[in-house]
Order: sequence, then C-alpha cells, then structure tokens
Amino acid sequence: MKIDNKIIRAAIRQIDQDLSNRAIALHLSISPTTVAKIRKLYSGCIVDIDELLTVSDIEMRRLLGLEKAYNPHKINPVKPHPDWTYIDQEMTRPDMTLELLWQEFKKTHPDGIGYSQFCEQYRKYKKTVRPSKRQVYKAGDMVQVDFCGRTVPIYDEKMGKIMINAQIFVAILPASGYIYCTAVASQKIDDWQLCHIRMFEFFGGVPLKLVTDNLKSAVISNNKTGIRLNASYSELADHYNIIILPSRPRKPQDKSMAELVVRIVQMGILAKLRNRKFFDLDELNQVLKEELVILNTKTTRRYPESRYVSFTKTDEPFLNPLPAAPYEVCHWTYGLKVSEFYTITVGDSNYSVPYQFIGQRVDAKVAGNKVLIYLNRELIAEHPYIALGNSILTEHMPRNHQLQDEMQPDRLMAWAKSIGSQAAAVIQKLLNNKTGYANNLRKLNQLKRYLLEHKVPNIQIEQGFDYVQRLNICAVDRIISVFKNKVYQKNEHLLMPSMEELDVVFAPKQPHENIRGSSYYANKLNQIAI
Repeated sequence: MKIDNKIIRAAIRQIDQDLSNRAIALHLSISPTTVAKIRKLYSGCIVDIDELLTVSDIEMRRLLGLEKAYNPHKINPVKPHPDWTYIDQEMTRPDMTLELLWQEFKKTHPDGIGYSQFCEQYRKYKKTVRPSKRQVYKAGDMVQVDFCGRTVPIYDEKMGKIMINAQIFVAILPASGYIYCTAVASQKIDDWQLCHIRMFEFFGGVPLKLVTDNLKSAVISNNKTGIRLNASYSELADHYNIIILPSRPRKPQDKSMAELVVRIVQMGILAKLRNRKFFDLDELNQVLKEELVILNTKTTRRYPESRYVSFTKTDEPFLNPLPAAPYEVCHWTYGLKVSEFYTITVGDSNYSVPYQFIGQRVDAKVAGNKVLIYLNRELIAEHPYIALGNSILTEHMPRNHQLQDEMQPDRLMAWAKSIGSQAAAVIQKLLNNKTGYANNLRKLNQLKRYLLEHKVPNIQIEQGFDYVQRLNICAVDRIISVFKNKVYQKNEHLLMPSMEELDVVFAPKQPHENIRGSSYYANKLNQIAI
C-alpha cells in the first residue's frame, strides 16, 4: 500500500474511535476502500494501538503487514540467497558486474532468487553496511595522494637550529586501504616527482588512475576552460602510463581517502615523533619506513585483516607493471624560440642548437646534469648543465662560423694542450711572435685541420712537435712539411738529421732547376778548399 505513514497513523486513531470508513475517508481525503484496507490490517495486528503508534514507521508497517523487515543474513526459506558479504567483496574487482555474480550464484543454487531480486536485495544490503563502504573502489584502479598539513622539523646538528620543515607525502590505494608515506624537503616539482617515483616502487606496480590535489607542482590550472597539468608532471604520467585526475577545487570529497590517510598518518605516526629530533631526511625516512610497516600490518577487532594482507589479495594482482627504468626527475620548458645566434635560454644560461633550426620553437628538458633539447619530441641537442654562462657546440655552427671559431688562439692552445707538452710549447712559442702573429695563427690552424682530417694519432703529433723542438724549426711552413713528409718517424733515433734529410724536410714537393740544393754548395766548398 503506497500511502503516507502519517495518514495511516491518523486513520488508525479514528478507527479506534469507531468512526465509519466514509467519515474517515472524508476527513483524510482518501478513498473509503483505502480506509477499509487499513481497518482490516489493524484488526489483524497483534499489538494494541498505544504500542503501534509509538514505534517507528518501518516497524509500524511491518506490524501491519505492509512491509517485511530486511535481514541480509537470513536465508529465505523458499529461495536461497547468496552470501552478500562475498558479493560485496567481489564487486570491488575490476570489470565485475552483478549479472556475472548472479550467473555464478545460479550455477550452484539453481533454485535461488532471480536476477531482479538479486539486484534489489544487494541494494538493500548496501544500506545496512557502514557508510564508508558505500563508495566502491575497484582493485588496482586508483591511488589518491596528498601532503600532510603537519611538517617535521629537520635540525642542524652543529647549530641546533631548524634547517627545513620536512613535508610528509601520503598515498593510499582505496580498494585495500594500503598506505604509503615519505618525507621530502619541499612541495616543489623536483620533490613532488621524487615522491611518486618512491611510491610506485613501494607498491611494486602502477594503478590505472591517480587522484591529486591542485598544488602548482601538479596542476597549473583547473577551471571551466579545462585542466592544465604541470609539464614535468604530465611527462611522469606518460612514463608510468597513468591517468592524472585532479580533484575539483574546494571539493575534498573527490579524494576523501587521501584526506582520511592524512589524519591516520598524522595521528598514528607523526604524533609519536613529536618530541624526537631529526638531523637529516634519510634518518626521518628510515623511521617513517619502520612505522609504516606497523601501520600496514596492524589488525583490530573491527578489521581482523591487515591493510597489507588486503593489498596482496585485492590491489597487488591488478597493478600494471613498473617500467623498465624509473622516471628521472626533470624540469621541462616548452616553446622556447631559437634565436638568430642559434641558442635558447634555459634559466640563466644559453645553449646552442643546430643552426638549421633558427626561428623554430623547441622544448628543453633539464635532467640531472644534462640539458636535452627536443623538436617535435625528437632530440636535436644535448649539453652538460651549467648554472651560468654559454654552452655553444662547434657542430651546431655554420661552416664559416666554425672556421672563424677555430682561428681563435685559445681554441688552438686548448687543442695543443690536449695533444701534449711538446705541441703546447711549440705553438705557444709561435703565437708569442707578435711580428708574424696573424700569419702564424692562420697557418697553424691549417696544420691543425690537416692533422684532424688525416686522423693522425696524438702520439705521432706529439712526436712530430718533439722533432721540431730538437731542430729548433721556427717557420710554420717547415713544420707543416715535417708532418706531411713524416720525417720525425724516419729520424726518431737520431739527435740531429743529416744534410740530405734536411733537404727532404725543407725542399718543396716539385723540384726546380733554379733550386740548387745543399749538394751544390757542398761541391763549391770542396773546390775552394782545394
């Protein structure tokens, strides 16, 4: 009977006063037939009117026979019912449906309740369990993360002053309630990424989704126009193949389990450490690790199964595997325009890219001690990180710029020092000659290009300059001739070369009739002596 409980109570009071069905119907604006049905139900009630009108609405309807009280644990004497606790637990598994569970139930109990009753009775059962169980979390589906409001001070061991207030990062897998926490120096992007790397390693896998707060290290903006994630955080999500779901601003219920685990960690762990002094983050993290084991393996009368056991049964089998290598903490800067000097600016430093990309927009990634530059997600340049200054690579320059750069004396001297002491001494001596400075610099660079193009080993170059030193050769043309004719290899056992060997060194490649040579003057000297 679909009629308001207040009207039923009023009708029973008037029935008890021996009013007719028509008079009661007229007074309560209901039909006489409805009043007749209420009178019949009341006549079959086993309690008196005083007790009937003082009980709850549900109990009153049950006593009148309008509705039977639902007991999820009572087996229907006509048709069997499933174990609703088991059904509720199975519904936490990924891709599980009530229809599949009903089909499995019917295989073992062919005379059991039908599908519509199965769904209806399960809905009623859900109302009888604790409110915290009403929200269903699928196994391996989600992790919720947040920072605790409380911090832990880290002291300077010598001065005794607080150096930093360590931030406590917390995470929870809602399906099993498995908890993780770690301490970092700040809530900046580097530490934020580090927290996630540690978290995934602790879980031994990656869930499908991650629910986070709207701190700037995670979310740049979250409004009606859309969600814009921090570039580095988005890169981390791509590396671990996880979906980032920022909670709505000022809606803590979107990550209610994260809010709960903040309270659990603060009351269950941080409260214990309130009077303890820590002098570095590693010491604090070691203590947190020990306390976390206690928290995750704790059992109570209300929860006889620990969080860890629940994790191994529920979440762990459904987590995606970790990538082959952990994510490397990094900073991304997007849309940097390549200047006319084929450089981009990252922080306070300039880094070169191949000159062909002048005017284009590139992305820069700072990871560890490296700066990686990408165009359309393709690596085009790599530099060592520098805090301040310029990193210009020769191979990024146009050819004419390379030649001009190679002409610089400091580049020439740096190359000579990389060869050895003899090469550095000869080139330094020639560069100190201010009279022929420009000519010597040009020819020495020609010598350098010749040696590099012909891939002469450094040990032979050093041997050649040693030969030049012993002969005290000061003309660059003659030094070039020494290397082209490799005379230093033929006379390495002699202190001084013979006259014929000197002719080889200093003679041009093509003989000429006007060039007399040392033999001509030797004959003249012999004639004079005779």
